[in-house]
Amino acid sequence: MKIILIGLFGMMGVYTRYFIGQLNKTSFFNSTLLVNILGCFIIGMCYKSFHSSDSNRVILSAITIGFCGGLTTFSTFILDSFKYIESNQFTTLSLYLLGSVVLGMFALYIGVKINS
Repeated sequence: MKIILIGLFGMMGVYTRYFIGQLNKTSFFNSTLLVNILGCFIIGMCYKSFHSSDSNRVILSAITIGFCGGLTTFSTFILDSFKYIESNQFTTLSLYLLGSVVLGMFALYIGVKINS
């Protein structure tokens, strides 16, 4: 049941991202920024709210992995970063942030060059 809910919520997240993209194409708050902020807000609200029992973890997974994952993976990136802050792992946080951005940009660059 859990995997079905994650898939259904993921589909809703993908469609939400698509419709936000159709509504907002030209402002500074472009659709990517908008869905990233929305996803962070939703995952932040759910992080502590649904963490208490096993039955709530199904809902938590459906919303965070499914909906927010379909909407944006940036929200999960921010949540993972926040967990490092919560556990006072600032060196790991720094490496994670730097590695994600630098290695991500490098991987994108290599992907572009391979297809050029």
